[in-house]
Amino acid sequence: MSLQVLNALECPLAGVNLIEASAGTGKTWTIAALYLRLLLEEVNGEAPPGIDSLLVVTYTKAATAELRERLRQQLSDFLEVLQGKQVGNDFLQALAQRFAPGAARDLAEQRLLAAITGFDGAAIYTIHGFCQRVLTDAAFESGQTFAAELVSDDDRLLVEVVDDFWRRRVVTSPLLSQVLAEAGETPDGWLAEIRPWLAKPYLQMVMPAQRDLQQALQLVEQCWQQLAADALVIQSGFDLLLATEGFKATSHSRAQLESSMTELQQWLAEPDSLPILGRDALKRLDKLRPEALLKAMKKGFVAPEHLLFQRIGDWLAAWDGYLAQLQLSLAGLKLELIAWVNEELARRRSQERVRSFDDLLTELGAALAAAEGGAQLAAAVARSFRVALIDEFQDTDPIQYDIFRSCFALQGRPLFLVGDPKQAIYSFRGADIFAYLDARQDAPATQQYSLDTNRRSDAPLVEVVNQLFGRARPFLLDAISYQPVHAAPSSGAVLEVADEDAAFTVLWQPPEGDKPQNKDSAARASAQGCAHEIARLLTLAGQDRAAIIKGGQRRPLRGGDIAVLVSTHRQGEQMRQALAERGVASVALTQESVFASQEAAELLALLRAWAEPASESRLRAALVTELYGLDAARLLAEVEDESQWEARLLANAADHQRWLEQGFMSAWRHFLAREQLPLRLLPLPDGERRLTNLSHLAELLQSESDSRHGMAPLLAWLEGRVASPAGGEEAMLRLESDAALVKIVTIHTSKGLQYPIV
Repeated sequence: MSLQVLNALECPLAGVNLIEASAGTGKTWTIAALYLRLLLEEVNGEAPPGIDSLLVVTYTKAATAELRERLRQQLSDFLEVLQGKQVGNDFLQALAQRFAPGAARDLAEQRLLAAITGFDGAAIYTIHGFCQRVLTDAAFESGQTFAAELVSDDDRLLVEVVDDFWRRRVVTSPLLSQVLAEAGETPDGWLAEIRPWLAKPYLQMVMPAQRDLQQALQLVEQCWQQLAADALVIQSGFDLLLATEGFKATSHSRAQLESSMTELQQWLAEPDSLPILGRDALKRLDKLRPEALLKAMKKGFVAPEHLLFQRIGDWLAAWDGYLAQLQLSLAGLKLELIAWVNEELARRRSQERVRSFDDLLTELGAALAAAEGGAQLAAAVARSFRVALIDEFQDTDPIQYDIFRSCFALQGRPLFLVGDPKQAIYSFRGADIFAYLDARQDAPATQQYSLDTNRRSDAPLVEVVNQLFGRARPFLLDAISYQPVHAAPSSGAVLEVADEDAAFTVLWQPPEGDKPQNKDSAARASAQGCAHEIARLLTLAGQDRAAIIKGGQRRPLRGGDIAVLVSTHRQGEQMRQALAERGVASVALTQESVFASQEAAELLALLRAWAEPASESRLRAALVTELYGLDAARLLAEVEDESQWEARLLANAADHQRWLEQGFMSAWRHFLAREQLPLRLLPLPDGERRLTNLSHLAELLQSESDSRHGMAPLLAWLEGRVASPAGGEEAMLRLESDAALVKIVTIHTSKGLQYPIV
């Protein structure tokens, strides 16, 4: 499907408009152009909306701040054009022709001045910010509480709710508890597993087909009793096994067989107790199944046949059947947990009069869908906001689009949806391709546009990308096609490098010997290859052979021009290390919680030692951290030397007393000075990062100590945050350095941002 190219100067300012834009084709420029027209021209036959009733929504705070600055600059630039200044912007010059000198131009200038002066009140929000504004301003129409506190971090409630479910549905079954313990399953693990599926009321959960779990368990018990009842069969089977020759040494050596028999004998020592088999036990006992014995024989030798092995096989097969049924039950249990958490969280938040970011969306969506009051609420929003511009629309989901549809499309308000459908396949960041396609149906064919000029990349690269995706069904869905683009004559900043590399280059990783690389080695090789290329470019820049050219100005390439996108924080750390090995400094831009850092775990160990100064084991645990900086030899010497160890105990007791009498921050600052922590950490490759994390954690602890008086409550709070480190914006890792370094950015964090070289 080929779309018409958007002419931002001429397109109608009415109805539902879908603007599909690939990366680099000027989405923000287009929004700024439409924003300017909407503030100055009639909309739906009425006077232009004011700065506070022209809604702009994007999806991250960083992108919101950047967009706000761009829109303010657009207004200032156009005011200068109206006042007679010449700027190199064809759109602004053409738009100025619509306002002839005289009353029309004077009115336009007045509107612009009013918008610039009152720009702090501009309705530019994240999606959550918009929902919060509506729920606050229209609390009566939405049926919501007038005074709910917005909490960015509701981990405490989440953990409580999941723990309650675990106590009700898991702990009440001793066998289930034991099986889950053997498998390493925990409430925290389950919470991490279900977290992506919470606050999505549009999800349809299908319970797996299950058979009677109790019946499967009874078969296990029956087979076990049959196996354990006959000591003669057991002994004769073992004797036969040890007397048999011809086993392959790789899988069934005598030592391995004896280990398997010992495992079984330990269970048989308590025949009335049904064994709960973990992975390791199953692996050893599997060697005694008839089919395993058959496979283990060398050529020309015969496998031993005995009633014991048959009974072992029957018992393990029954256990396999039980575990398979149990997995189905656990899947059903986790689906129950999702429903329970959604319902229970809503109830408890209501009791505590708090809201999370997810609640903002679900509450507004539910209020708009309500038979009673929904229509009035949508009309109230349409009165407050006369036009809506939605940026990054491909990241929407069914709840979000229903909100925009109810408040604007169905109210006859102009609605502009700007996004890239190719990115709507990324469900990992909340997008829903089918919600996007539904939205497309609401825009008339005459108001579906594309942007066809890439202003960010060089022409050779654009041509290669067009070829790469210009095939049939490149994104598998017929509804998503690739719209070819062409490069602007001047694509902004250009990287000039004195080498022979093509615009689009693929670096192939050779296999290791005869086998392809595994995931870990491929990730390491990727990091090394990327770091090598960055180091090469920066070396060329030092020789004046790699430069950024923009607006006729040429300057050497700098590390701060470069961003490396990674999928995970672990990949980011691999990248940082690979760059450090080549002497290239880097900084991580991340949304990871500071409570997930090594420094948080070390600070927790220190505070545990302070909280119990009489506990030598806690002090030892703290002493092995980087906070004390002791190597193994010095640590051993201090522990074995009575006078040195006594001095450590006394210092720890003094820290305890200072925390008790003067507060946490006083004790922490005294510790920093005494142990010379900045002096020791700063020379390390990641020393600045570590110190930033420690300072950040100390601030959070001090802030929390205002409401949690005493050591025990504050320590419990920190233990909970380290155990479940997901958190709000205040816990997000802070930037430790300036912008002159190579940036390592996760794909999630990079959303809505741009960098000269990626």
